[in-house]
Amino acid sequence: MKNKYFEPILIVSAPRSGSSLLSYILNESGVQIGICKQGDEFNLKGYFENIRIRNIIIKYLKQNDKENLEKKFQPINLKASYKDFDRKIYRTLRQEKFEKGKPWLFKDPKIALCWNIFNEYYPNAKWILLYRNENDILNSFNRTNFMNAYNTKKEWLNYLNCWKLNMQSIKEECKNVFEFNIENIFNNKTEEINNLYKFIGIKNQNKHLNCIDKNLFLIT
Repeated sequence: MKNKYFEPILIVSAPRSGSSLLSYILNESGVQIGICKQGDEFNLKGYFENIRIRNIIIKYLKQNDKENLEKKFQPINLKASYKDFDRKIYRTLRQEKFEKGKPWLFKDPKIALCWNIFNEYYPNAKWILLYRNENDILNSFNRTNFMNAYNTKKEWLNYLNCWKLNMQSIKEECKNVFEFNIENIFNNKTEEINNLYKFIGIKNQNKHLNCIDKNLFLIT
């Protein structure tokens, strides 16, 4: 299977960090994503999360949610086994007609919670750790109806800390890691963006940055 498709590009971030915007830009630059969750009032252009792969990891997280915490489920360095994980992913790539020999990505905040499984089955994956100012994330939580697991700032900061710890583990333990701040896109910092393209292995496609309405992604 690993000879048929490239190993994935994985965008890892806390919720409301701009991963939909980054995924959109990379998709416009030729990176495959597949059939994704559609847009709504909170992400007008779409979420760019492959639905089938998302369901695979949701099932895994639910299986390991021993205390029925649901939205509050925030495992740090979860290492439970998941038999045939790569076969399930491969089936999705085949069903959705992903092109072999062409880069593909998956993004979902939940990757941070089950990163060990991805690292086990895809040790050469390219990890993009995406960051955003913490206060901006908290403000976005307040304006987003489905971010309703907690009520106080202290609780939300504890929630975000789980992502920080998992992302630090990814940085320390995974092979190919690139750290990127979403503000690079909003501030048109082309050097950082070009370095991201180089890391992914695709040609510079900065032309896409100048023709998108970044405000449509409602991350502000």
